[in-house]
Amino acid sequence: MYPTEPLPINIGETIKDTDYETKTISGIGINILKNKDYSLSETSKFPVLYLIHDESTQPSNNKLSAISLLYNAMNTSIIPNSIIVEIPLKNGLNTTNIKEIISYVDSNYRTLPQKDKRLIIGNSNGGLKAAQFVNSEPSFFKSCFLFNANLTGNNVTPVTNTFYYLDIVDDSDQYKGYHDMYLSIREQNIDYEYRVRQGKEVYQSFLNGLSNSLSILSKKL
Repeated sequence: MYPTEPLPINIGETIKDTDYETKTISGIGINILKNKDYSLSETSKFPVLYLIHDESTQPSNNKLSAISLLYNAMNTSIIPNSIIVEIPLKNGLNTTNIKEIISYVDSNYRTLPQKDKRLIIGNSNGGLKAAQFVNSEPSFFKSCFLFNANLTGNNVTPVTNTFYYLDIVDDSDQYKGYHDMYLSIREQNIDYEYRVRQGKEVYQSFLNGLSNSLSILSKKL
């Protein structure tokens, strides 16, 4: 018999608050985490992972768990060295904010500024925002990774020439939204991966899904 809830994945060492830089761009607070190799060269440029982070369902002691997972994946060569931009989900976050944040990051850090070297990740309501940003401005991101995104009841049309990673647990109530997006993706012949995993719709399921996605995420950077 399978367990009702999979065991938590091993995140690895948790980063410290001092490991990342906090900036405010047009009233939106963001956290920027550079990889360990960033300071070793003045010419190397890196892809950027944008995380629209819905922290509303996570225990307070897990605040840094998602970016720690991504950072440790870089350090163990599971994913390429990148720059992580965490955007904690707040009311009022919109497409203009994202455009300004991308412009700031590309201007002040050694990024690979083209679309195919930018990837957006979102969980829960952050996943809804990520999908909406890709829909409203397709030039921003080449790949969109959604984890238990709140798509049901929100009409988000997938965009051609964009890769979608759809991840949902079997206890989620977001199946209709995922199914509608899946049908639209298939109709438009859009590149995608669709994963349904065992578990409940809690923050830990996002971390488990994010960990499971790393091999695909690596290929999209």
